[in-house]
Amino acid sequence: MPSPSASNQPTPPVFSLLGYLAVGFLTLLLPECSLSDAQVIDGRYATIDFLKTIFFTLLAWVAITAWWVHGFYKLKVKDSIPGEWLGHALAGLVPLALLAAWCKPFLSVDTTYYVAYGRQLAVLGLNPYQVNLYASETDPIISQVSHMWFGTTALFGPVALALYAVPNLLVPNPQLLQLATVLKFLWLPFYFSLGALVLAHWSDDENRLTMALAVVANPILLWLGLVDGHVDILITLFMALTAYLMSKDRPEWSAVALSLAASLKLVAIVVLPVCFFWWLSQSVRKALRFSAVFVALYGGLYLAVRGGEYLAVIEFTKNWDNLVAANLVPALLNRLHLELHQVQRYSNLVFYATVAAVCWPTWRGRFEKNPALPMGLAMGGLVLTRTYFQPWYTLWFWPLLWFACKDFKSFYQQLGLWTLTVLFTWFLPWTIKGYLVGLATLIALAHAVRVNRPPPEPA
Repeated sequence: MPSPSASNQPTPPVFSLLGYLAVGFLTLLLPECSLSDAQVIDGRYATIDFLKTIFFTLLAWVAITAWWVHGFYKLKVKDSIPGEWLGHALAGLVPLALLAAWCKPFLSVDTTYYVAYGRQLAVLGLNPYQVNLYASETDPIISQVSHMWFGTTALFGPVALALYAVPNLLVPNPQLLQLATVLKFLWLPFYFSLGALVLAHWSDDENRLTMALAVVANPILLWLGLVDGHVDILITLFMALTAYLMSKDRPEWSAVALSLAASLKLVAIVVLPVCFFWWLSQSVRKALRFSAVFVALYGGLYLAVRGGEYLAVIEFTKNWDNLVAANLVPALLNRLHLELHQVQRYSNLVFYATVAAVCWPTWRGRFEKNPALPMGLAMGGLVLTRTYFQPWYTLWFWPLLWFACKDFKSFYQQLGLWTLTVLFTWFLPWTIKGYLVGLATLIALAHAVRVNRPPPEPA
Protein backbone atom coordinates (compact mmCIF):
# COMPACT_ATOMS: atom_id res chain seq x y z
CA MET A 1 0.00 0.00 0.00
CA PRO A 2 1.24 3.53 -0.72
CA SER A 3 2.35 5.51 2.26
CA PRO A 4 0.06 8.30 3.51
CA SER A 5 2.70 10.88 2.63
CA ALA A 6 2.91 9.58 -0.93
CA SER A 7 -0.86 9.59 -1.34
CA ASN A 8 -0.97 13.23 -0.27
CA GLN A 9 1.46 14.32 -2.99
CA PRO A 10 -0.24 16.40 -5.72
CA THR A 11 -0.28 14.99 -9.23
CA PRO A 12 0.54 16.89 -12.42
CA PRO A 13 -2.45 18.53 -14.17
CA VAL A 14 -3.00 16.21 -17.14
CA PHE A 15 -6.14 17.78 -18.61
CA SER A 16 -4.71 21.30 -18.70
CA LEU A 17 -1.53 19.92 -20.30
CA LEU A 18 -3.61 18.31 -23.05
CA GLY A 19 -5.47 21.59 -23.49
CA TYR A 20 -2.19 23.52 -23.70
CA LEU A 21 -0.89 21.16 -26.37
CA ALA A 22 -4.14 21.11 -28.35
CA VAL A 23 -4.65 24.88 -28.46
CA GLY A 24 -0.94 25.48 -29.07
CA PHE A 25 -0.84 23.08 -32.01
CA LEU A 26 -4.00 24.67 -33.43
CA THR A 27 -2.62 28.21 -33.07
CA LEU A 28 0.63 27.32 -34.81
CA LEU A 29 -0.59 24.90 -37.47
CA LEU A 30 -3.57 26.95 -38.63
CA PRO A 31 -1.46 29.65 -40.34
CA GLU A 32 1.36 27.21 -41.13
CA CYS A 33 -0.91 24.97 -43.19
CA SER A 34 -2.85 27.78 -44.84
CA LEU A 35 0.09 29.89 -46.09
CA SER A 36 2.74 29.05 -48.64
CA ASP A 37 6.37 30.14 -48.41
CA ALA A 38 5.79 32.66 -51.18
CA GLN A 39 2.88 34.24 -49.32
CA VAL A 40 4.89 34.60 -46.12
CA ILE A 41 7.84 36.16 -47.95
CA ASP A 42 5.55 38.50 -49.87
CA GLY A 43 3.68 39.51 -46.72
CA ARG A 44 0.39 40.42 -48.36
CA TYR A 45 -1.49 37.67 -46.53
CA ALA A 46 -1.55 39.71 -43.29
CA THR A 47 -5.11 40.93 -43.71
CA ILE A 48 -7.37 42.09 -40.90
CA ASP A 49 -9.15 38.72 -40.90
CA PHE A 50 -5.84 36.87 -40.63
CA LEU A 51 -4.70 39.04 -37.71
CA LYS A 52 -8.04 38.55 -35.96
CA THR A 53 -7.68 34.79 -36.26
CA ILE A 54 -4.17 34.90 -34.81
CA PHE A 55 -5.33 37.20 -32.01
CA PHE A 56 -8.20 35.01 -30.84
CA THR A 57 -6.26 31.75 -31.07
CA LEU A 58 -3.38 33.34 -29.17
CA LEU A 59 -5.81 34.68 -26.57
CA ALA A 60 -7.23 31.18 -26.09
CA TRP A 61 -3.72 29.77 -25.85
CA VAL A 62 -2.76 32.34 -23.21
CA ALA A 63 -5.85 31.42 -21.17
CA ILE A 64 -5.21 27.68 -21.34
CA THR A 65 -1.55 28.29 -20.43
CA ALA A 66 -2.63 30.15 -17.30
CA TRP A 67 -4.80 27.15 -16.39
CA TRP A 68 -1.90 24.75 -16.90
CA VAL A 69 0.58 26.88 -14.94
CA HIS A 70 -1.94 27.29 -12.12
CA GLY A 71 -1.95 23.51 -11.75
CA PHE A 72 1.74 23.69 -10.84
CA TYR A 73 1.13 26.23 -8.09
CA LYS A 74 -0.03 23.49 -5.72
CA LEU A 75 3.44 21.92 -5.96
CA LYS A 76 5.71 23.43 -3.32
CA VAL A 77 9.31 22.42 -4.03
CA LYS A 78 11.57 22.74 -1.01
CA ASP A 79 14.48 20.62 -2.26
CA SER A 80 14.88 18.94 -5.65
CA ILE A 81 12.13 19.14 -8.26
CA PRO A 82 10.19 15.84 -8.55
CA GLY A 83 11.04 14.04 -11.77
CA GLU A 84 7.36 13.38 -12.50
CA TRP A 85 6.57 17.10 -12.51
CA LEU A 86 9.65 18.06 -14.49
CA GLY A 87 8.85 15.43 -17.11
CA HIS A 88 5.26 16.67 -17.26
CA ALA A 89 6.46 20.23 -17.89
CA LEU A 90 8.88 19.16 -20.61
CA ALA A 91 6.13 17.09 -22.27
CA GLY A 92 4.28 20.32 -22.91
CA LEU A 93 7.22 22.62 -23.56
CA VAL A 94 9.42 20.66 -25.94
CA PRO A 95 6.88 19.72 -28.67
CA LEU A 96 5.49 23.24 -28.96
CA ALA A 97 8.91 24.89 -28.84
CA LEU A 98 10.09 22.64 -31.67
CA LEU A 99 6.93 23.34 -33.66
CA ALA A 100 7.24 27.09 -33.06
CA ALA A 101 10.81 27.09 -34.38
CA TRP A 102 9.74 25.01 -37.39
CA CYS A 103 6.84 27.30 -38.35
CA LYS A 104 7.21 30.15 -40.80
CA PRO A 105 7.74 33.64 -39.30
CA PHE A 106 4.19 34.90 -39.79
CA LEU A 107 4.22 38.35 -38.17
CA SER A 108 7.74 39.64 -38.84
CA VAL A 109 10.30 39.62 -41.64
CA ASP A 110 13.25 40.18 -39.30
CA THR A 111 14.63 36.65 -39.60
CA THR A 112 14.90 37.07 -43.37
CA TYR A 113 17.09 40.12 -42.82
CA TYR A 114 19.13 38.21 -40.26
CA VAL A 115 20.00 35.44 -42.71
CA ALA A 116 20.54 37.98 -45.51
CA TYR A 117 23.25 39.74 -43.51
CA GLY A 118 24.64 36.37 -42.51
CA ARG A 119 24.74 35.34 -46.16
CA GLN A 120 26.66 38.48 -47.08
CA LEU A 121 29.23 37.60 -44.44
CA ALA A 122 29.51 33.82 -44.84
CA VAL A 123 28.81 33.19 -48.53
CA LEU A 124 29.42 36.40 -50.48
CA GLY A 125 32.47 37.51 -48.50
CA LEU A 126 31.10 41.02 -47.91
CA ASN A 127 31.22 43.13 -44.77
CA PRO A 128 27.61 43.98 -43.74
CA TYR A 129 28.96 46.99 -41.84
CA GLN A 130 30.44 48.47 -45.02
CA VAL A 131 27.89 47.60 -47.71
CA ASN A 132 24.10 47.46 -47.58
CA LEU A 133 21.90 44.74 -49.02
CA TYR A 134 21.60 46.50 -52.39
CA ALA A 135 25.16 45.33 -53.00
CA SER A 136 23.82 41.76 -52.94
CA GLU A 137 20.37 42.14 -54.47
CA THR A 138 21.25 39.83 -57.37
CA ASP A 139 21.85 36.95 -54.96
CA PRO A 140 19.00 34.42 -55.38
CA ILE A 141 18.32 34.32 -51.63
CA ILE A 142 18.76 37.99 -50.71
CA SER A 143 16.70 39.10 -53.72
CA GLN A 144 13.62 37.52 -52.10
CA VAL A 145 13.89 39.66 -48.96
CA SER A 146 11.68 42.73 -48.62
CA HIS A 147 13.60 45.82 -49.77
CA MET A 148 12.33 47.98 -46.90
CA TRP A 149 15.72 48.13 -45.12
CA PHE A 150 18.02 47.43 -48.06
CA GLY A 151 19.53 50.90 -47.91
CA THR A 152 20.83 50.41 -44.36
CA THR A 153 23.99 48.57 -43.40
CA ALA A 154 23.72 46.00 -40.61
CA LEU A 155 22.33 47.37 -37.34
CA PHE A 156 23.34 44.29 -35.33
CA GLY A 157 26.43 43.50 -33.30
CA PRO A 158 29.25 41.18 -34.37
CA VAL A 159 28.04 38.31 -32.19
CA ALA A 160 24.62 38.53 -33.84
CA LEU A 161 26.14 38.56 -37.33
CA ALA A 162 28.24 35.52 -36.48
CA LEU A 163 25.09 33.66 -35.43
CA TYR A 164 23.23 34.82 -38.55
CA ALA A 165 26.01 33.33 -40.68
CA VAL A 166 25.67 29.84 -39.20
CA PRO A 167 22.60 28.65 -41.22
CA ASN A 168 24.31 29.75 -44.43
CA LEU A 169 27.27 27.55 -43.53
CA LEU A 170 25.14 24.55 -42.56
CA VAL A 171 22.58 24.37 -45.37
CA PRO A 172 23.67 23.62 -48.96
CA ASN A 173 21.47 25.04 -51.74
CA PRO A 174 19.06 26.65 -49.25
CA GLN A 175 15.75 28.43 -49.56
CA LEU A 176 15.17 31.73 -47.75
CA LEU A 177 12.67 30.43 -45.17
CA GLN A 178 14.72 27.27 -44.74
CA LEU A 179 17.62 29.43 -43.54
CA ALA A 180 15.28 31.33 -41.22
CA THR A 181 14.04 28.04 -39.74
CA VAL A 182 17.56 26.77 -39.09
CA LEU A 183 18.39 30.06 -37.37
CA LYS A 184 15.33 29.72 -35.13
CA PHE A 185 16.40 26.23 -34.15
CA LEU A 186 19.70 27.79 -33.05
CA TRP A 187 17.65 29.97 -30.69
CA LEU A 188 16.18 26.93 -28.89
CA PRO A 189 19.06 26.38 -26.40
CA PHE A 190 19.00 30.07 -25.50
CA TYR A 191 15.23 29.95 -25.07
CA PHE A 192 15.31 27.04 -22.64
CA SER A 193 18.31 28.57 -20.87
CA LEU A 194 16.02 31.42 -19.88
CA GLY A 195 13.85 28.93 -17.99
CA ALA A 196 16.93 27.43 -16.34
CA LEU A 197 17.98 30.93 -15.29
CA VAL A 198 14.58 31.47 -13.67
CA LEU A 199 15.07 28.25 -11.69
CA ALA A 200 18.54 29.35 -10.59
CA HIS A 201 17.48 32.89 -9.71
CA TRP A 202 14.64 31.74 -7.45
CA SER A 203 16.43 28.59 -6.24
CA ASP A 204 15.13 29.14 -2.69
CA ASP A 205 11.52 29.78 -3.74
CA GLU A 206 9.11 26.85 -3.44
CA ASN A 207 7.28 28.09 -6.56
CA ARG A 208 10.37 28.20 -8.79
CA LEU A 209 9.17 25.48 -11.18
CA THR A 210 5.86 27.28 -11.60
CA MET A 211 7.68 30.53 -12.37
CA ALA A 212 10.01 28.91 -14.89
CA LEU A 213 7.08 27.22 -16.61
CA ALA A 214 5.12 30.48 -16.69
CA VAL A 215 7.98 32.10 -18.62
CA VAL A 216 9.00 29.37 -21.05
CA ALA A 217 5.46 28.15 -21.79
CA ASN A 218 4.18 31.70 -22.38
CA PRO A 219 2.65 31.77 -25.90
CA ILE A 220 3.69 35.38 -26.51
CA LEU A 221 7.31 34.66 -25.62
CA LEU A 222 7.22 31.52 -27.77
CA TRP A 223 5.88 33.53 -30.67
CA LEU A 224 8.35 36.40 -30.39
CA GLY A 225 11.36 34.21 -29.73
CA LEU A 226 10.74 31.09 -31.82
CA VAL A 227 7.95 31.68 -34.36
CA ASP A 228 9.13 35.11 -35.50
CA GLY A 229 12.65 34.39 -34.24
CA HIS A 230 13.66 37.79 -32.91
CA VAL A 231 17.25 38.01 -31.68
CA ASP A 232 15.90 40.07 -28.78
CA ILE A 233 15.15 36.81 -26.96
CA LEU A 234 18.92 36.31 -26.70
CA ILE A 235 19.33 39.86 -25.42
CA THR A 236 16.71 39.06 -22.78
CA LEU A 237 18.71 36.04 -21.66
CA PHE A 238 22.07 37.81 -21.42
CA MET A 239 20.63 40.91 -19.75
CA ALA A 240 18.91 38.74 -17.14
CA LEU A 241 22.11 36.71 -16.77
CA THR A 242 24.01 39.95 -16.15
CA ALA A 243 21.64 40.87 -13.33
CA TYR A 244 21.82 37.35 -11.89
CA LEU A 245 25.63 37.32 -11.88
CA MET A 246 25.67 40.76 -10.28
CA SER A 247 23.44 39.51 -7.48
CA LYS A 248 25.89 36.60 -7.02
CA ASP A 249 28.84 39.01 -6.66
CA ARG A 250 30.52 38.05 -9.94
CA PRO A 251 31.82 41.32 -11.46
CA GLU A 252 33.96 39.71 -14.18
CA TRP A 253 31.32 37.26 -15.38
CA SER A 254 28.59 39.90 -15.31
CA ALA A 255 30.80 42.01 -17.59
CA VAL A 256 31.09 39.05 -19.97
CA ALA A 257 27.30 38.58 -20.03
CA LEU A 258 26.67 42.29 -20.66
CA SER A 259 29.32 42.29 -23.40
CA LEU A 260 27.47 39.46 -25.13
CA ALA A 261 24.12 41.26 -24.84
CA ALA A 262 25.53 44.51 -26.23
CA SER A 263 27.34 42.60 -29.00
CA LEU A 264 23.98 41.31 -30.20
CA LYS A 265 22.34 44.73 -30.30
CA LEU A 266 23.80 48.05 -29.27
CA VAL A 267 20.69 48.80 -27.22
CA ALA A 268 21.98 46.73 -24.29
CA ILE A 269 24.78 49.26 -23.72
CA VAL A 270 22.17 51.50 -22.08
CA VAL A 271 22.50 49.62 -18.78
CA LEU A 272 26.30 49.96 -18.66
CA PRO A 273 26.33 53.09 -16.45
CA VAL A 274 23.73 51.53 -14.16
CA CYS A 275 25.80 48.37 -13.79
CA PHE A 276 28.97 50.39 -13.17
CA PHE A 277 27.36 52.46 -10.41
CA TRP A 278 25.84 49.34 -8.89
CA TRP A 279 29.29 47.78 -8.63
CA LEU A 280 30.68 51.08 -7.37
CA SER A 281 28.14 50.97 -4.55
CA GLN A 282 29.63 47.60 -3.61
CA SER A 283 33.30 48.62 -3.81
CA VAL A 284 35.67 50.56 -6.04
CA ARG A 285 37.71 47.43 -6.68
CA LYS A 286 34.70 45.48 -7.96
CA ALA A 287 33.68 48.38 -10.20
CA LEU A 288 37.19 48.45 -11.67
CA ARG A 289 37.20 44.69 -12.22
CA PHE A 290 33.83 44.88 -13.97
CA SER A 291 34.96 47.81 -16.11
CA ALA A 292 38.29 46.24 -17.04
CA VAL A 293 36.70 43.03 -18.31
CA PHE A 294 33.96 44.87 -20.19
CA VAL A 295 36.40 47.26 -21.88
CA ALA A 296 38.79 44.44 -22.77
CA LEU A 297 36.12 42.11 -24.17
CA TYR A 298 33.55 44.47 -25.66
CA GLY A 299 36.03 47.17 -26.62
CA GLY A 300 38.43 44.66 -28.10
CA LEU A 301 35.67 43.05 -30.16
CA TYR A 302 34.47 46.35 -31.59
CA LEU A 303 38.03 47.46 -32.23
CA ALA A 304 38.48 44.29 -34.28
CA VAL A 305 35.39 45.06 -36.39
CA ARG A 306 36.27 48.78 -36.60
CA GLY A 307 33.26 50.04 -34.73
CA GLY A 308 30.77 47.56 -36.13
CA GLU A 309 27.26 48.97 -36.29
CA TYR A 310 27.91 52.07 -34.17
CA LEU A 311 27.83 54.71 -36.90
CA ALA A 312 24.89 53.09 -38.69
CA VAL A 313 22.85 52.93 -35.47
CA ILE A 314 23.63 56.56 -34.62
CA GLU A 315 22.50 57.68 -38.06
CA PHE A 316 19.45 55.43 -37.91
CA THR A 317 18.31 56.95 -34.59
CA LYS A 318 18.38 60.41 -36.21
CA ASN A 319 15.82 59.41 -38.84
CA TRP A 320 12.73 60.84 -37.18
CA ASP A 321 10.54 61.38 -40.21
CA ASN A 322 7.16 60.87 -38.50
CA LEU A 323 5.58 60.09 -35.15
CA VAL A 324 2.91 57.64 -36.28
CA ALA A 325 4.52 54.75 -34.41
CA ALA A 326 5.89 56.80 -31.51
CA ASN A 327 5.86 55.60 -27.93
CA LEU A 328 4.42 57.58 -25.05
CA VAL A 329 6.93 60.41 -24.51
CA PRO A 330 7.36 61.53 -28.14
CA ALA A 331 3.64 60.98 -28.77
CA LEU A 332 2.72 63.29 -25.89
CA LEU A 333 5.34 65.88 -26.89
CA ASN A 334 3.89 65.86 -30.39
CA ARG A 335 0.57 67.00 -28.93
CA LEU A 336 2.28 70.23 -27.89
CA HIS A 337 2.62 71.08 -31.61
CA LEU A 338 6.41 71.05 -31.47
CA GLU A 339 8.64 70.64 -34.49
CA LEU A 340 9.85 67.12 -35.16
CA HIS A 341 13.45 67.92 -34.22
CA GLN A 342 12.22 69.43 -30.94
CA VAL A 343 10.27 66.28 -30.11
CA GLN A 344 13.41 64.26 -30.77
CA ARG A 345 15.58 66.53 -28.63
CA TYR A 346 13.20 66.61 -25.66
CA SER A 347 12.59 62.85 -25.85
CA ASN A 348 16.33 62.26 -25.73
CA LEU A 349 16.63 64.62 -22.76
CA VAL A 350 13.92 62.67 -20.92
CA PHE A 351 15.82 59.45 -21.61
CA TYR A 352 19.16 60.84 -20.41
CA ALA A 353 17.50 62.28 -17.32
CA THR A 354 15.90 58.91 -16.59
CA VAL A 355 19.23 57.09 -16.75
CA ALA A 356 20.86 59.72 -14.53
CA ALA A 357 17.97 59.54 -12.07
CA VAL A 358 18.39 55.76 -11.86
CA CYS A 359 22.18 55.88 -11.53
CA TRP A 360 22.10 58.17 -8.48
CA PRO A 361 20.13 55.92 -6.08
CA THR A 362 21.96 52.92 -7.54
CA TRP A 363 25.27 54.48 -6.50
CA ARG A 364 23.85 55.27 -3.08
CA GLY A 365 23.01 51.59 -2.52
CA ARG A 366 19.23 51.81 -3.00
CA PHE A 367 19.21 48.63 -5.12
CA GLU A 368 21.96 46.80 -3.27
CA LYS A 369 20.31 43.36 -3.43
CA ASN A 370 18.39 43.80 -6.66
CA PRO A 371 20.44 44.91 -9.70
CA ALA A 372 17.72 43.81 -12.14
CA LEU A 373 15.46 46.66 -10.98
CA PRO A 374 17.66 49.66 -11.93
CA MET A 375 18.60 47.92 -15.17
CA GLY A 376 14.89 47.49 -15.97
CA LEU A 377 14.14 51.11 -15.08
CA ALA A 378 16.85 52.42 -17.40
CA MET A 379 15.76 50.22 -20.30
CA GLY A 380 12.13 51.10 -19.66
CA GLY A 381 13.07 54.76 -20.01
CA LEU A 382 14.60 53.98 -23.38
CA VAL A 383 11.48 52.22 -24.66
CA LEU A 384 9.21 55.03 -23.45
CA THR A 385 11.19 57.64 -25.38
CA ARG A 386 11.57 55.77 -28.68
CA THR A 387 9.87 57.14 -31.75
CA TYR A 388 9.30 53.67 -33.16
CA PHE A 389 7.77 50.76 -31.28
CA GLN A 390 7.59 47.03 -31.94
CA PRO A 391 6.20 44.41 -29.51
CA TRP A 392 9.56 42.64 -29.14
CA TYR A 393 11.16 45.87 -27.85
CA THR A 394 9.44 45.12 -24.54
CA LEU A 395 11.90 42.23 -24.16
CA TRP A 396 14.60 44.81 -23.52
CA PHE A 397 13.25 45.74 -20.11
CA TRP A 398 10.16 43.82 -18.97
CA PRO A 399 11.92 40.49 -18.23
CA LEU A 400 14.31 42.43 -15.99
CA LEU A 401 11.26 43.49 -13.99
CA TRP A 402 10.28 39.82 -13.68
CA PHE A 403 13.70 39.06 -12.23
CA ALA A 404 13.41 42.06 -9.91
CA CYS A 405 10.33 40.58 -8.20
CA LYS A 406 10.71 39.19 -4.70
CA ASP A 407 7.78 36.78 -4.68
CA PHE A 408 5.54 34.74 -6.94
CA LYS A 409 2.60 37.14 -6.76
CA SER A 410 4.45 40.21 -8.03
CA PHE A 411 6.28 38.07 -10.60
CA TYR A 412 3.04 36.69 -12.00
CA GLN A 413 1.48 40.16 -12.07
CA GLN A 414 4.38 41.54 -14.12
CA LEU A 415 4.36 38.57 -16.48
CA GLY A 416 0.59 38.79 -16.93
CA LEU A 417 0.69 42.54 -17.61
CA TRP A 418 3.43 42.05 -20.21
CA THR A 419 1.56 39.19 -21.89
CA LEU A 420 -1.70 41.10 -22.26
CA THR A 421 0.05 44.32 -23.29
CA VAL A 422 1.95 42.67 -26.14
CA LEU A 423 -1.03 40.58 -27.21
CA PHE A 424 -3.40 43.53 -27.52
CA THR A 425 -0.93 46.07 -28.91
CA TRP A 426 0.16 43.63 -31.59
CA PHE A 427 -3.09 44.21 -33.41
CA LEU A 428 -3.90 47.83 -32.55
CA PRO A 429 -3.54 50.74 -35.00
CA TRP A 430 -0.17 52.47 -34.85
CA THR A 431 -1.80 55.75 -33.86
CA ILE A 432 -2.89 54.43 -30.44
CA LYS A 433 -0.40 51.61 -29.90
CA GLY A 434 2.23 53.82 -28.28
CA TYR A 435 -0.20 55.22 -25.72
CA LEU A 436 -1.31 51.79 -24.50
CA VAL A 437 2.22 50.39 -24.41
CA GLY A 438 3.50 53.51 -22.68
CA LEU A 439 0.77 53.41 -20.05
CA ALA A 440 1.35 49.71 -19.39
CA THR A 441 5.10 50.35 -19.18
CA LEU A 442 4.60 53.10 -16.60
CA ILE A 443 2.35 50.79 -14.56
CA ALA A 444 4.95 48.01 -14.73
CA LEU A 445 7.81 50.30 -13.69
CA ALA A 446 5.80 51.86 -10.87
CA HIS A 447 4.70 48.44 -9.65
CA ALA A 448 8.30 47.19 -9.67
CA VAL A 449 9.45 50.15 -7.60
CA ARG A 450 6.53 49.81 -5.18
CA VAL A 451 6.98 46.12 -4.42
CA ASN A 452 10.72 46.61 -3.97
CA ARG A 453 10.53 49.51 -1.54
CA PRO A 454 12.82 49.01 1.46
CA PRO A 455 10.95 48.25 4.69
CA PRO A 456 10.45 51.24 7.00
CA GLU A 457 13.08 51.67 9.66
CA PRO A 458 11.87 50.86 13.17
CA ALA A 459 11.02 53.84 15.32
